[in-house]
Amino acid sequence: RCQMSTFGTALQLVHLGLPLTNVPQGQKRPLGQQWHHKKYAEEDVQRRYTNNPSLNVGICLGPASGVIDIEGDHPDSAEFIKNLFGEIPKTPTYRSSRGIDRLFQYDELFGGLSAVVQLGPKGEMECRLGSGGKGTQSLLPPSTTDGFTREWIIPWCQPAKLPVHVVNAILAAKPEAKAKDKAQQAGDTVGDDFCDRADWHEILEPHEWVYQGQTGDKATWCRPGKD
Repeated sequence: RCQMSTFGTALQLVHLGLPLTNVPQGQKRPLGQQWHHKKYAEEDVQRRYTNNPSLNVGICLGPASGVIDIEGDHPDSAEFIKNLFGEIPKTPTYRSSRGIDRLFQYDELFGGLSAVVQLGPKGEMECRLGSGGKGTQSLLPPSTTDGFTREWIIPWCQPAKLPVHVVNAILAAKPEAKAKDKAQQAGDTVGDDFCDRADWHEILEPHEWVYQGQTGDKATWCRPGKD
């Protein structure tokens, strides 16, 4: 199945008016303090992905995008989700390294919950809601982490509404933010923010450095007067 590049996915999100995240190659966490409040225009995406085509791309979840992510990354997830949903509506669906992700419409009733809620005795279904004012995002295909490239099963389409009984099940669950989401709120530095806002082309080219090309996540530059 043909998969577009991360640049193509980022551009598609911009055209749909959806907030995206730019993530370093092979990683899951965007840099900078305010990544969940940033808005990117088409020219921003063009510049960033031209300069670093290996960037991963994600979507901000919650009220900002109106999108949530239902993840099934437990061995028993498929059976649990099938039993809970009954018939699963057609919605954007992709394969991640540990299971299946499905994107659904955000429900305003989730506003009082934490960013991440888990259902099932073993946490078989993880609901990434992006609620509570905290930034939560999910990487989209074809982003790659740990050597695995995400792949669309159902390419991007209008995210479906969650069935009422699934919404009620999420509301009845005990909210529990996972440690990895708490970590996203800490550790941001001025350097992180600078790396998120700045671009090496903007920094070096005014001082006559010459861009030589990209290999993976490594960019090569030539100093003025050198070869």
